[in-house]
Amino acid sequence: DIDVFVLADDDDASFPIPASSNVRLLHIQEAFAMENGFREANMFGTNKSCSAWDKALYHYSRIATNYSFVWFIEYDVFIPSVQAFLALHELYSPWHDLVTAELKYNTNGNLHSWYHWPKAPGKFILPWAEGMVCAVGCSRQLLSRVSDYARWRGELAFLEFLFHTLVIHDKQMKIVRPFELSTITYRELYRFEQIKARPNNWWHPLKRMNLHDE
Repeated sequence: DIDVFVLADDDDASFPIPASSNVRLLHIQEAFAMENGFREANMFGTNKSCSAWDKALYHYSRIATNYSFVWFIEYDVFIPSVQAFLALHELYSPWHDLVTAELKYNTNGNLHSWYHWPKAPGKFILPWAEGMVCAVGCSRQLLSRVSDYARWRGELAFLEFLFHTLVIHDKQMKIVRPFELSTITYRELYRFEQIKARPNNWWHPLKRMNLHDE
């Protein structure tokens, strides 16, 4: 009952997925996303006003609104098995609006405690919150808030404080930090033995695709 899409972040890209595959290609023109306010979510590291994140958020908050819960997973996240995905999805998605590896608060507007906080003034009133979103689960309610933000502002805020701040500002939404996402980190060198010892965890960063296969 899970639909899987790969988003190709190129207006003219062709991605070789076999016709019989259960994985489908998602292709979104930058102009469509940008003219609807889906821009500026992830310029850090991409230098693009409209990144893959903007396109994905546009698609799932405005177009594919039939999904009650959506997982956004970057390519260098390793999920060891189908069961490791389903266990997390079934345990947390029915009850929470944001499933995330991190939740850090900024209640006083300190711009020096994190590299990206200088992007926050003017985007949100205090308090702010942030966390990594390499693998993050979002409810339909949260995606609707993202859509409203894009419509109101004509652009998005940086994604690593966009989701978390929207949730803490809405008393009806709930956030959870599962143990299984504790291995979603900024920088780490994981050994194969570590992954075998915790088969239900998701892992980031794991940029060596041959290690994924192993």
